[in-house]
Amino acid sequence: MQVTLAHIGASSRSGDPYEGPVSNYLKRCVGVARCTTEAFRNEIAMFDRLRGQKGRTEPSLLLLDGCGRQMSSEAFADWL
Repeated sequence: MQVTLAHIGASSRSGDPYEGPVSNYLKRCVGVARCTTEAFRNEIAMFDRLRGQKGRTEPSLLLLDGCGRQMSSEAFADWL
């Protein structure tokens, strides 16, 4: 499984405030899944990249909202 943490906005080289938490998450996932991170300039670029993904199965998109419902790790894993 390939997991890509994507966001719209500045790349990590530009001082992204989420770089630390994302980097920590990627380190924790090393033995479980292939994980990468990618920044897109806009939504169109992100969806173009998603459409271009090739693999044995169709890619899945999971959108998270900072203003959404908060879950524990266990509840989030069950939801997934």
